[in-house]
Amino acid sequence: MAKVESALSAAARSRHIPDYAGFRERMARRLVDEGQESSASLHPDPGPTTIAAITLLGRYHGLLKRGSFSPINYRRYKLLFGLFTGSARGSEMVNALLKGEGFPTDPTLDADDVTPATLRMRLIIAVEKGAYDDASFLVGRLDEIDHDPGERTFLRALVAYASGKFVRTIKLVEGIPLDAIDRPKSAWMAAKAAALLADRASLDKLLDEIADRISPFGWLHLIELLGRSLDGQDYPSFRDRVPQQLVGRSADPAYEEWATLHVQTMRPYLTRLREIVAAAEAAGITPSADEIASDATLQQAAPALFVEHVLGRETGAKELAELLDPVITKGSISAFRACIEMLSDAGEFEIVVRYANRFPHNPALPWHRELDIVGALYSAAVLSDERFSRRLKRLMPPDRLEPVVGAVRRVEIARRLTPMGRTSFLSAAAELDHIKAIDDQWRDCGLISLGLFRALELELNVRLAKPLAARLDVPALRARLSNRSALAASLNELRKASRPGRGMMLGNMRDLLTELHLNPDDDAATHAVRQDIRGELNSLLAAMIDKDRSLNDVGSMISAVVVGKLRNPPAHGQFLRMEDAVEALRHVEDALELITAILPKVNESRL
Repeated sequence: MAKVESALSAAARSRHIPDYAGFRERMARRLVDEGQESSASLHPDPGPTTIAAITLLGRYHGLLKRGSFSPINYRRYKLLFGLFTGSARGSEMVNALLKGEGFPTDPTLDADDVTPATLRMRLIIAVEKGAYDDASFLVGRLDEIDHDPGERTFLRALVAYASGKFVRTIKLVEGIPLDAIDRPKSAWMAAKAAALLADRASLDKLLDEIADRISPFGWLHLIELLGRSLDGQDYPSFRDRVPQQLVGRSADPAYEEWATLHVQTMRPYLTRLREIVAAAEAAGITPSADEIASDATLQQAAPALFVEHVLGRETGAKELAELLDPVITKGSISAFRACIEMLSDAGEFEIVVRYANRFPHNPALPWHRELDIVGALYSAAVLSDERFSRRLKRLMPPDRLEPVVGAVRRVEIARRLTPMGRTSFLSAAAELDHIKAIDDQWRDCGLISLGLFRALELELNVRLAKPLAARLDVPALRARLSNRSALAASLNELRKASRPGRGMMLGNMRDLLTELHLNPDDDAATHAVRQDIRGELNSLLAAMIDKDRSLNDVGSMISAVVVGKLRNPPAHGQFLRMEDAVEALRHVEDALELITAILPKVNESRL
């Protein structure tokens, strides 16, 4: 688009503005040439110049309506307007484009009263938005007489393919004449549908027709589609059809579709690999190569990994994101979304923010209108401590902002936890999210609540009980106390918790916190022991000014009332409602924020 706008600006700035008919004639010849090339192409792209000119015409028309129109923009507008109004269909398209009606809430209501050009425009927008019922209705309103031979069937096949009806796609394409202008791109679409169905008979028949027109990245795309449908099985007979030398470039007409799907395929692979590493870190083990290879999620990415090998690429989040750079530069919202989501799942929040700064929202890439993208960018900006988040926050309505803020807070909490605490907390929270999403009011959420409080218990053991036990000579202190002393009982539990693989339960932890406070009724021996313990505790809580108040706050978070209501019912075989589990999540989030602020994280391997 930049090249088209540059050429257009040069014409508009020249002292002698070319007559519009002459300009139209020269540009029309160029577009006819491109049209002839695209008719032999497999990809339904009418040519970058045409797309750029249409986009710019709509942009300049919008400026004209808002009254912010400079003389040079007016000349650009007139040049473009003249370009498209040389034919009846061109005039129809311009009128549909410049009406400014956008995409109505219900595009089907007046479908009988609009032009074929408007119907086609609505149809494409409906497909892009995923409104497949509307798209199916609109394609049914198109009249064969208004279209080239096979064009209406191609549009029907396009709707079927977009909505996942791959068998229907193949059947429709079979009815398109071999000499129709839309036949090559229809056959390519049917080949992708056959690959997704693992329908080798249909795929081989279509490849016999179009194999010599498939670009390098088109072959790689088919490899990934067919490999996914075969659940990671080998497919040597298909690979035999693939050219041996595949040298692809981003100018390849299949590159955009391949790169976007490739990154989307690799996203769960990177996410799962990260989960495996985190779980292994929490368990203190190293997963074997066989364990990794046998993981079902990782196996699903085998075709994409094969393509990575073919291209000789290093597989990583940053490298995958770079694949999408040329696609995003062209203005692809779907590629930008795939890039941001993949980087966010991989925890590369600083890179996400850099992408937002590299591609600021503008008419060419209006990501600011996509609330899911804004939410992902906002989350990354907050987690990267970027002031950029303030601007993003203003782009979201309150009802969409609240869940995003909650999700960011959860990630911030998880990042401060120990590996085991983080795994327990995130697993339980994710399960609760699923139950809330399907609104399963009758699900017993007891195990979820136990998992949340398990995270709390783990953090208190790693941050308080075990470090304190390591600083004290617990047997010597215990020997100075009477057997009936409550402090002695807490020291007994502290000694048990100091052993490898052991820890204190929440009730015992609550008793310990109570015993860490001075008691005026203590005898001299108990008072001395308590002072010795507090001396080591003061070192552990060096950053806290009011240490007693801090311990009281922690104790209230695991009070008998809270534990009895939210943790103990499932432990005692009672049903726990979803609403109580939601309350447990909020409570544990608050408690973990407090604990991580008061108590430093200790390297578990040293305990």
